[in-house]
Amino acid sequence: MHDNIKAQEKSLDSIFSGNYVFSVPSYQRPYSWTKDNAAELFDDLFDAYQNKTSEGDSYFLGSLVLKKDPYKPNSDIIDGQQRLTTITILLAILRDQLSSSIEFNVFSKDLHSRIFKSDQISAAKDLYLLTLRNKDEGFFCKYIKEEGATSKVNDLKKEVDSRARIIENRNILREKLFKLTDNDKYEFAKFIMNNCFLVVVETPNEESAFRIFSVLNARGLSLTVADLLKAELISSIPVIKQERFTQDWEGFEKTLGRSDFTNLFSYIRMIYAKTKLRKTLLKEFHEYVIDVKNVNSKAAFKDAEDFIDNALDEYVDAYDQIKNCSYIGKNERDTEEINRYFKYLNRLDNSDWLPPAIEVMKYYQYNDKFLLQFFRKFERFAYGQFILRTMVNIRIAKYGELLKAIQKAEKESQTDFIVDALKLSDNEKQQIKEILKGDIYDKPAIRLPLLLRLDEFLSTGSATYDYKTISIEHVLPQTSDNIESWTQAFPDEKIRAEWVNKLANLVLLNGRTNSSAQNYDFETKKEKYFKTKNGNISGVTNFALTSQVIQENEWTPEVLEKRQEELLSTFDAIWDLNSKDS
Repeated sequence: MHDNIKAQEKSLDSIFSGNYVFSVPSYQRPYSWTKDNAAELFDDLFDAYQNKTSEGDSYFLGSLVLKKDPYKPNSDIIDGQQRLTTITILLAILRDQLSSSIEFNVFSKDLHSRIFKSDQISAAKDLYLLTLRNKDEGFFCKYIKEEGATSKVNDLKKEVDSRARIIENRNILREKLFKLTDNDKYEFAKFIMNNCFLVVVETPNEESAFRIFSVLNARGLSLTVADLLKAELISSIPVIKQERFTQDWEGFEKTLGRSDFTNLFSYIRMIYAKTKLRKTLLKEFHEYVIDVKNVNSKAAFKDAEDFIDNALDEYVDAYDQIKNCSYIGKNERDTEEINRYFKYLNRLDNSDWLPPAIEVMKYYQYNDKFLLQFFRKFERFAYGQFILRTMVNIRIAKYGELLKAIQKAEKESQTDFIVDALKLSDNEKQQIKEILKGDIYDKPAIRLPLLLRLDEFLSTGSATYDYKTISIEHVLPQTSDNIESWTQAFPDEKIRAEWVNKLANLVLLNGRTNSSAQNYDFETKKEKYFKTKNGNISGVTNFALTSQVIQENEWTPEVLEKRQEELLSTFDAIWDLNSKDS
């Protein structure tokens, strides 16, 4: 028996028309999107709205997997809850902000009908088109779905978990919409409903729905963008040449590996588009890079042979050298330093830096001196955005501007354009310094890459980190109430709390050492960090930061203050944070 699976691309207008009555099953995780997630969705939608060139321009929002009876509107959401909930919040805010406008009051009522379905004719039950889990549904109605609900004041501090996320995201979206005129809100809302699409996958069988969900999220050998492009591009080449280009293509994939080779196409798209992805990767690759099917295409390449031989080949080489830190230049010393910067960059928690890095490597691959100058400044630029936790849309826009400068420099043979684009503002540098002064341990995303960067500088680049696990240890323990030596050294609880998570109090250990360090007093901790043989200290770790600890006879607020100043000065030296940018 077939599962009767249906998949169709549908506009939000169709999805919120009443043909679907969505429910979040109790076994699903609660609403968990953060402010960044909600702001990113809004920015993507508004960017697509502002940049549309025709009424038919569309924006793809991803997929929605439903367990649904084909003859009833009731639909259990298997995948897509977070997105659908956030869109409902956005529509509710637009409804409430337009309700007081005489011109758009009727439209406001229409928006409410996409949230609440009322049947005055057949006496069918009035109901909301999206129902969250029982635990959150009453709250969601009161502060989102009811007319006027998004204008209600709510004390965020009283809410936790999913309810806190609902209010946080309501507030960030409300703030963004307040900046628009009523007419812009009206036009934007129409764009959302008519031009934004989801692929809706429906099946009446829950097992089938979960299987679809697994396939959509699997990392198996399903067809990738690279596979689809291979079929298109190779088939456009004269048959007599296809075997050679097929072998080249498969060689590229083998060099990078299937996953990285697929990722490379998104980086190439960014190099030519210089903006965040608004449609599907395949559509935008055709639009900006190569479209062999459309003779009137404005894409950079119209010939598959030219793209594969003179672009893809070089991009594969550039990406391979960056990811594997394997650049080989003319000058051994410069080469070593360039590869060291690749190592630092590969520790970042995003890949947005890769397109400009790949483009520079491709174009300036024989110019060691410029590559070193670029990556020295680029590493600071990328780590600056990383430390500041720059929101993804802003970060991508910055890298887009850098790509424009790189390609202008290529065209005009003037590298000053690139150097200028890599500058940090005085305000950015000051913000970076303030973050480094604060509680670094409380910032999980940045703490390990920062400490490794600092450690390598202190070791003059000689450190090697081949441990399977590298952990961060507090010298002054996070909990030290029952250890007399620590309470004597830090009698003031406020001062102890002030220092415990700061840079000066953190060291690096390999996993084996960390498990034995625990909450010992300072002298015992030193012994655990460094084994003693015949009265001589021999390091069990290769970390410069940790080795410095053995030089101290005590660990007090005064020692920490001095060490903090020294380490902050080291970061100033690494990234030139004190001078006017140059």
